[in-house]
Amino acid sequence: MNVESLDDAGKKALKDFCVEMSSSMFRAEAERELQREAIKDFADKYEIDKKILRKMARVYHKQNFFTTVEEQNEFETVYKQVFETDRIAGQSGMPGEL
Repeated sequence: MNVESLDDAGKKALKDFCVEMSSSMFRAEAERELQREAIKDFADKYEIDKKILRKMARVYHKQNFFTTVEEQNEFETVYKQVFETDRIAGQSGMPGEL
């Protein structure tokens, strides 16, 4: 189906859909801006890294703390296994390390 084959009711429905989606996108943009400002203000006031605050908020929202910790532990293990031979050979597997 294409737009040319839509009758007047279909075209009106498509227009209404676009208006509704645009309104939703506007609200989402406003919420993202509010989140950025809240993170910045808190980080400035309490001198906590914004990445940490963002991650804490995301983990709290998703209620997946244990999964996040498990995934980080798995990542750390794999990373060390892959780059451990580089460190032994005198190359760094981590920025700033020799």
